[in-house]
Amino acid sequence: MDLTEFLVNATHPDATIRQNAENGLSQALQHNYPVYLVSLVNELANEAKPQQARQMAGILLKQQFQARSQETKQRLASQWMESNDQLKAQIRSQIITTLSSQERDARRTSALVLSAIANIDLPQNQWTDIVPRLAENVTNGENPFAMEASLMALGYICEETRAPALTAQTDNILNAVAKGMSTNQAEIRLAATNALFNCLEFTEKNFQNEGERTYIMKLACESCEAPEADTRRVALQCLVKIAYLYYETLPAYVQRIFEITIKCARQDQEPVALQAVEFWTTVAEVESDIQDELDDLAEGEEPERSCHNFVPTALGPLVELLTELLVKQEEYQSDDDNNISNAAGTCLSYVSHAVGDQIVERVMPFIYQNIKSQDWHFKEAATLAFSAILDGPKSSQINDLVDKAIPSLLEHVRDPMPLVKDTTIFTLGRIAHFQPVKLIDNHLHSVLEALVVSMKDSESRVASKACWAIHNIAESLDQDQNANTNTNQLSKYFSGLCQALLECSTRPDISENNLRLNVYEAIGSLINSAAQDQYSFLQEKIVSQLLHRLQGTITNSPPSDETALVQGLLCGTLQVCTEKLKVHIQNYADELMKTYLTLFNQSPAIFDDIMMAVGSLIDGLEKNFVRYMQHFHPYLLKGLTTYREEQVCATSVNVVGALCGALENGMNQFSDDIMRALLGGLQSNETSDEVKPNMISCFSDIALAIGGEFEKYTQHVAGVLVSASQLQVNPEDEDKIEYQNILRENILEAYSGILQGVKSDKPQAFNQFIDPVFAFLYMISKDSSTDKDVFKAAVTLIGDLANVYGTKLQQYLNKAYIFSMIADAKESDDNELKTKGFFATEQMQRVNP
Repeated sequence: MDLTEFLVNATHPDATIRQNAENGLSQALQHNYPVYLVSLVNELANEAKPQQARQMAGILLKQQFQARSQETKQRLASQWMESNDQLKAQIRSQIITTLSSQERDARRTSALVLSAIANIDLPQNQWTDIVPRLAENVTNGENPFAMEASLMALGYICEETRAPALTAQTDNILNAVAKGMSTNQAEIRLAATNALFNCLEFTEKNFQNEGERTYIMKLACESCEAPEADTRRVALQCLVKIAYLYYETLPAYVQRIFEITIKCARQDQEPVALQAVEFWTTVAEVESDIQDELDDLAEGEEPERSCHNFVPTALGPLVELLTELLVKQEEYQSDDDNNISNAAGTCLSYVSHAVGDQIVERVMPFIYQNIKSQDWHFKEAATLAFSAILDGPKSSQINDLVDKAIPSLLEHVRDPMPLVKDTTIFTLGRIAHFQPVKLIDNHLHSVLEALVVSMKDSESRVASKACWAIHNIAESLDQDQNANTNTNQLSKYFSGLCQALLECSTRPDISENNLRLNVYEAIGSLINSAAQDQYSFLQEKIVSQLLHRLQGTITNSPPSDETALVQGLLCGTLQVCTEKLKVHIQNYADELMKTYLTLFNQSPAIFDDIMMAVGSLIDGLEKNFVRYMQHFHPYLLKGLTTYREEQVCATSVNVVGALCGALENGMNQFSDDIMRALLGGLQSNETSDEVKPNMISCFSDIALAIGGEFEKYTQHVAGVLVSASQLQVNPEDEDKIEYQNILRENILEAYSGILQGVKSDKPQAFNQFIDPVFAFLYMISKDSSTDKDVFKAAVTLIGDLANVYGTKLQQYLNKAYIFSMIADAKESDDNELKTKGFFATEQMQRVNP
């Protein structure tokens, strides 16, 4: 059987024929990788071969350069990079040739394969002439097939590659794009517009040049009026991306864009209209972010960017447009449907956030006119409009409007049209989240009554939103205040709501529309908001029901994915109960712990949820938890050493901290294994960098718990802390700087904790840390990227060192940089830091009596 036949048979409907072909192709790859690649690329390039064979050849070729998993990607890239230059040149040449194929599928496949190869080559500074060659194919304009495919390839390369070599070719790419967008051939124009969309991240330099920027904007705006809808859609996507990336450059073009987007949103096909609305959603989001940045500026601080207030300027016609579009809803649409009415609702919400109080007078006339309309389209649209403007206005005016609106909304809860009910419950949930005062003070009984009814609605999406609304009402109450009060507004409804939610969780459609998740989140929020007069009900009824349900999921077989999901939600809800009841959970402690230990064995997929539930039990039982340690200890070590799973490892590390606080010196018999696991994690490349600072912080917890017994670990810990403190990052990378500060703060807290832990009975155990500690403090004092939390931890450590060592550390503490750090702390606007500074000053008197 020849290659062509194998390729054709690889898509044969007969499973046996298909499997034989796949086996043959797999053997060819394993037998001779270079010959396999050459054979496939020749098949793809051969105009005489069947279309089916050429397409399959392209797919198999692409699979040799691109994969979903990072590990496979790296393996494929290494295999290609290790190939000889002659093979690579042959493959590249044939792929470029195939860009001119008369068969569009072959051209498109070649463009995909070419971009996959370039994505490997360009970061390694290889095949650096590919972008100029593709651009030349377009600017020469000799072959329309090559023009289209070359623009496709440029678009794919820009989408996938972030190599410096690509940034240097921006002018070439833009010249090709301009040529393609100016042609009268639809396929080429679409490919060029797609390429522009994908290359915009690289055009910052071009957007800083007025002439080049204006030309790019002219191309994009003109393409918004192209004859074909696909090109108009992509051109509007370009404007959306420009608004996000280069907002500050828009003033000269925004009037033209306004005219284009309003026209497209009203008159064009829905995929095009959606992008027109998305432009204003993006602008509103950017302006909201800028306004938040301006609000956060310290006095005298210069803003990084200015707000041009495009949305407030266009507010009148923009609201008029959006309210028109809200009425274009479909009877059975869902929240996830990407249609124009949903897009308009989202945009109106962002606009409301951007303009604040101004939105009220613009939208309320539409709401007043339509909220009781006989036409469900207008009634639902008015309700959705009201929900959209809740997140924005800050004045008391919106509270009064909410107070007046709730009775009308409650009438809609029983509307025969499902979408009206759905939107109404959604609006009540938004009120509870953004403007809860009047709801809780004046309408709580009637709203909760309506929500309980809605939980029984035949539509799962209505029930789901009812649960979400209850969650928001419970969340809106002051959690800290409720913990210390005998009763609160929800007390008389608490038991009924809990039982209604538990009943809702047994619905046959529980897995639809996020209903299960919203049920358990609502139960958790209710429990969190419970006042003391509900503790007995919580303890006697809710904990027992939840525990019984959890135990009922345990069988002799591994759980299904759905069962594991239920187990995780039940563990999470029991965790909330335990956190609320604290010591009062002890009557259920044995049964809970037995269940959790069983789940550790049976349900590894929810290991993290189980570990968090155990952590809450540790906090509740404190020293009494020691009776479970022999059984729990192996699972804790398993979690700590599951380095590859970030969340499992991080949660297990947090549980170590809880254990140290609860058991104190009772940790002695378990600390060797735990320290071994922590030190191993810090030295492992498999451990996420995000977890390592918390592992370091655990040294402090363990030292404070076991005191002088920590001495046996100090040599190993010293090496780890010194190594971690020497981390250097790119000063231009804000994310890396933030991580470095988090790491340093935890290192400093580890030093302080170890010092405090050993000072009473074995203070000499800290001596080996002295030199590296002061080297670290000096480095921090000279680093301009040191944040307030690191500085606070550093000043705290200085005070602790002075307190413990006194005159013994005169040569270390009597340094100018130490006195300067203390002085800066005392002059800080941060009261906590100022307190630390004065504490350090007092302790320095022990150094210089």
